[in-house]
Amino acid sequence: MRLYASLMVSSPPQRQSVHPFGLENAWLWLSRVMNIQPLPDVTATMVFDLLEVTGHALYREYRKQFLKMLHILIREFLPKLKSVASSGGGGPVSRLEALIKASIQRQGQIPPPEGLLPQNFWFS
Repeated sequence: MRLYASLMVSSPPQRQSVHPFGLENAWLWLSRVMNIQPLPDVTATMVFDLLEVTGHALYREYRKQFLKMLHILIREFLPKLKSVASSGGGGPVSRLEALIKASIQRQGQIPPPEGLLPQNFWFS
């Protein structure tokens, strides 16, 4: 998931006009995952990784809609995740909950991921 998310936030080389894995795919993936029955720990881990890598870019692109998505995640999707969390576990769900709550407190902002290439990387 981290690799796929990294591709979504990367800038394509200049000769490529359309990004094959653009940021809109992160939004699409997240909205689809929220509408299916989650798997124990796996779903929480994948959503966490997606938000940690693409959250900064999603906020920049969608602003208020992204903040609404975070509220829906915390209100409606997190209870589903908690209901299927493995017994004695819950680490992935706890990490996701902490990330979402911290982001909501910062009005939807998530720090950029570590190692993010600058926009002009392919042009230098």
